[in-house]
Amino acid sequence: MSFWNSVHVNKARKQHQCAYCFCNIQEGISCWHETGTYEGEINDYYLCERCEKLISSGGVWFDGSELGEFEDSLWETDFINCPECKSNNIYIEKYYENNTRGHAICEDCDNNYEIDLSAEHLLGKLK
Repeated sequence: MSFWNSVHVNKARKQHQCAYCFCNIQEGISCWHETGTYEGEINDYYLCERCEKLISSGGVWFDGSELGEFEDSLWETDFINCPECKSNNIYIEKYYENNTRGHAICEDCDNNYEIDLSAEHLLGKLK
């Protein structure tokens, strides 16, 4: 017997970690609580609002990929390519604003730039 339950949590009562991007979901922030069975295994985890939107959209964001593969999914797109040389040979030095922004360094041309990793930006680039 299998089941799945996806519940929107208006305000988290304690801190959780997003199972897709690993950002911290702070107490008082809305998120999604996922529970159910998948391939015979019991699952119980949380998703941040951004990752729930990306996963729900399907396509490149969750086309057979696994939880925890947010960054891997980025490499399959040109969303994070260097704006100067268009290379995807970059290093994301740090994430901030709960993983919705990042600071990247191009390893080909040494360009330093900011990347917008919000759901709205990433889904908007798919259109």
